[in-house]
Amino acid sequence: MRLSFQIPKRVRLVYFEETGYQLLRNYIRENSSVLYLDPRKSLNVWVALRMILSRRLSGSDYYATFLKLVRPDFIVSLQDNNLRLHASAVYSSQSLVVAIQNGRRGSFSHDGSTNFWRELKELSSRGGGADVIMVFDTSSANLYRHALVKKNPRVVIVGNLANNALDISSNTEQAKEQRLVYISSFPNLGHRGDRSQWKSTTFGYIDGIPLSFDEFFRIEGHVAKRCAMLAKKWSIPFVIIGKRPSWQSGEFQFFSEHLSGLDWTYVPLERKSSSYNAITDRDLIVNVDSTLGYEMFSRGLRVAFITARMDSAQRPGILEQRFGYPEILSPTGLFWTDKSDVNEFDRVISFIRESSDQEWKRESSYIKDKLMKFDYGNSEFCRELEKLGIPTHGPGLWDSDLVPSE
Repeated sequence: MRLSFQIPKRVRLVYFEETGYQLLRNYIRENSSVLYLDPRKSLNVWVALRMILSRRLSGSDYYATFLKLVRPDFIVSLQDNNLRLHASAVYSSQSLVVAIQNGRRGSFSHDGSTNFWRELKELSSRGGGADVIMVFDTSSANLYRHALVKKNPRVVIVGNLANNALDISSNTEQAKEQRLVYISSFPNLGHRGDRSQWKSTTFGYIDGIPLSFDEFFRIEGHVAKRCAMLAKKWSIPFVIIGKRPSWQSGEFQFFSEHLSGLDWTYVPLERKSSSYNAITDRDLIVNVDSTLGYEMFSRGLRVAFITARMDSAQRPGILEQRFGYPEILSPTGLFWTDKSDVNEFDRVISFIRESSDQEWKRESSYIKDKLMKFDYGNSEFCRELEKLGIPTHGPGLWDSDLVPSE
């Protein structure tokens, strides 16, 4: 924890937490601003003293005190699923709160008795909730409108800011050949990646139903193995794009066990741009339900979705884990399946390899627009900020050299 002795002063704009901070500053042109960090990361002594004098000692009280001192006109954040951000409206009624979606959202929770959407709805009944929410897609927009029905926020579909901001064309120029690429969604298990309690420990709950780490993630190993075998059959390289940095060894160990004796390359996540930089337009991409998979699909790349987590976990009745649900209701299609079956794996992966460009475009274009908007350069995002009174540098790309390390 860092200590700050700087006396808080009024600012026009607060960046809530550091998620996407550099990305936001790439677009927002506001000199009167400050970055708010959780007091466990950075504690401002003056805010803490003011909080103590009020005889309130929680993290929420610290944030409420901070807002009273800086009195911002705007609070902006990419932590759209942070309830404290949505409580900003309660703590600082004069501030306009802008929440920007940073990941795909569902009913998944680490608490079996509730989830984010239920808690957000309850918070809305007390005056909480962001005033403006910028989301990936129609489904996310509907989730927020339902949860914040009493707040009635402005909800705008802009896609994923990071995806919109990065150019991957240079990757394709450097590509030597077509590859089969699997996008991992492996969980954060810390430095050692201990899986000794993998089968007995609950990873989380969906609609209150508990799922162990093994139940939730076992499909990843099965799909990766089949991809490696198909890549060998087709004589093309197989690459796994990691979800975790190299210092977290669990992901590499997990796939090593499933891919024993097969050829593969592992690309860990060393920077926020690593995954984007590792993909080319020529790649055949396979994933279960990765946000990155949907992002690449929104760009028009060939992506197969094997959304079979719940079938593999013997929980086929949980529908929200299906491809594109609820916008897409069919459990199977030409390039997606919810079945944990090797024949289905082969079918959808073969389609993204063998279909003509015309066929791929015909079968995917009407779907991708429903599932994630792609707005190259973030023009829509900038327009919305300007409407709100937040000055911007205008649309543009994010230089990957400026993307911070994890």
